[in-house]
Amino acid sequence: MNTLLLPANVIAFRELLQSKFPGAHPTRKEGEALITGVACVDAVRLPRGAVMEIVGEKASSGVGLLLAALLQRESAVAEYTAMVDGCDAFDPWSVPALSLDRLLWVRCQQVTQAIKAADLLLRDGNISLVLLDLQLYAARDLLRLPSSVWHRLRMLGEQSGVTTCIFTPGPLISCAASRLVLEPSLAADDQYRDREELVSALRTSTEGARYHGRRAG
Repeated sequence: MNTLLLPANVIAFRELLQSKFPGAHPTRKEGEALITGVACVDAVRLPRGAVMEIVGEKASSGVGLLLAALLQRESAVAEYTAMVDGCDAFDPWSVPALSLDRLLWVRCQQVTQAIKAADLLLRDGNISLVLLDLQLYAARDLLRLPSSVWHRLRMLGEQSGVTTCIFTPGPLISCAASRLVLEPSLAADDQYRDREELVSALRTSTEGARYHGRRAG
């Protein structure tokens, strides 16, 4: 956890809570992979604290489906998830109610708000997975962001052990540990198929790690 960036009174209060309620602050093993139950994500063996970029460049690629699957899995494994909703477009009725029990939903209107929200969540370290949804922004607007933005999020995740999945409309995060690219695979008739079956049928390709991060102690 990045304690150097937190006020002393916050650090002291957190240490007090950890001593009083150790079960609420489980220790994460360095190098441990995040298991989500979503096959195409787990196949990457993404270490906790790493950044994965999930790209859906074309329609019918199943980005929303994959996002909902990640939300549903996190509720099943009793870990908390935060979703930074970059364009305030998430419909909570689109996922089972159980998926919302352990979800922190951060609604944003601007990309700068979304980045700041993710920054704060990654510093905290009490949430195992942050989903940063930037899918509805134009790729050209996201490319205007300085690369230092992504490097800072990556660094904060390594320090706190919080894994980050960033949904983008095109490949742009060069420092991500892995990039998962979704290909068009859904048709109109698929609306009648089981959701889990559809997730299993998603067509994806991965690009290997460009950056091999290291967790700070």
